[in-house]
Amino acid sequence: SLMMPFICSCPACYCNTILTHVDRAAQAVELSSIVSETGARSQPAHCDTEAEQGDGRLLTAFVALDDVVASMGPTLVWPGTHLTSFHQELAARGPAALHARCGYRLDLRKGDVALLDSRLWHCGGPNTSGRQRCLLVASFGPPAGSPLPSGSTYSPLPSG
Repeated sequence: SLMMPFICSCPACYCNTILTHVDRAAQAVELSSIVSETGARSQPAHCDTEAEQGDGRLLTAFVALDDVVASMGPTLVWPGTHLTSFHQELAARGPAALHARCGYRLDLRKGDVALLDSRLWHCGGPNTSGRQRCLLVASFGPPAGSPLPSGSTYSPLPSG
């Protein structure tokens, strides 16, 4: 299983990862940006899609549009929290399940790509830097007609 998040600077690495861990016929299902303004507070920890049995998975790419340093409130991630077993533990124990795990910051350089399973728990940190933190976000899911997990905005797909 791929360790989440997966961070790389090489286009071949992240393209191959998307093709291998979603599907060779993966489709883009979201294209957006995250902009954290100066003075922005931390987000609550969350995952973008639910860990439902049988649904397809999404891989989300966070592309750093500039260097992301600690004072800009980088994304904080909790590895392993994308697994169904963690989501079951969270349902049973509540927030204590997440508090018992170590999270870490995604300090990225301009052009770095962090790939996250959309079920991974994460949050944006507080931005105290005096500069915006900007990320390009693209999510990839299973081929058209396949089930998609609940929760994502699916911005480039027609509603219906």
